[in-house]
Amino acid sequence: QFLYFIGCWVDQMRFAILAVSATLVATIAFGGLIDDGVAVDEFGTWVPPTYNHTVAWAFGNKTLLNPLAPMTSNPYDDAQFNTTWVDHVCAVHYPYEPDRSNYTLITYPSRDAAEAAGSFVTHLHPCGYCSTTKDLSVYMLQSDLTNPVRDCALRSFVSDEWALQCMMDVGFTRECSQIWLYDALNTRKDCLDVCLKAWIEHTPNNIPPNSTHMSPCIACDEYKSGPIFKVVAGRTRRDSGLKSNINRPPNEIYHVTHYYY
Repeated sequence: QFLYFIGCWVDQMRFAILAVSATLVATIAFGGLIDDGVAVDEFGTWVPPTYNHTVAWAFGNKTLLNPLAPMTSNPYDDAQFNTTWVDHVCAVHYPYEPDRSNYTLITYPSRDAAEAAGSFVTHLHPCGYCSTTKDLSVYMLQSDLTNPVRDCALRSFVSDEWALQCMMDVGFTRECSQIWLYDALNTRKDCLDVCLKAWIEHTPNNIPPNSTHMSPCIACDEYKSGPIFKVVAGRTRRDSGLKSNINRPPNEIYHVTHYYY
């Protein structure tokens, strides 16, 4: 009977070793290695995490205690608008821990400074109108914002307020919706021909699709509207460590995770 139990134990150990080996092989083959708790692929490249609806819901239902003053004009109308973007960080701070239902947004000179103050970095570069956790939740849940934002922008041919409401229906805060709309209106003004052609021809965001080379329409928006949008919005998907349907070079995606909900 003793030998029988020894034999069963050996079989169990053999099965466990095979299971662990299979897991390691799958991890190496398909990516997901862990480096200091952060996922990397088989080439050692940092992999932006994805977040479920529970996390997004938690971020989307917080109250910002220090919102920015309402936007009163279209920044694209200012020919002297300063598009300098300093490498500071925007961070979420919970003043009443462990209660995390209320928060403030603070711009710090560095990640170390934010963490030393007990805050959580939410994106690279200073805070702006899209830095709220509600807007973060939209970015988390919708990897493709190009199509819904374009559809909303089309409504501006009838009414800017209708287009703005459409942006808000996507889930953005009102102020974030405004800069998205202003961006879309400016892109329509400067990139109408190439973007209309891309829409008719169903051109993918990247050409070829698996590359990081932007299509002419995406590139036009990036160069003509992007600089002002980034400064005013504060948060972009890349600076928030989030993937999108527009492929970006890995070195353009900031290494930050969002587990501070």
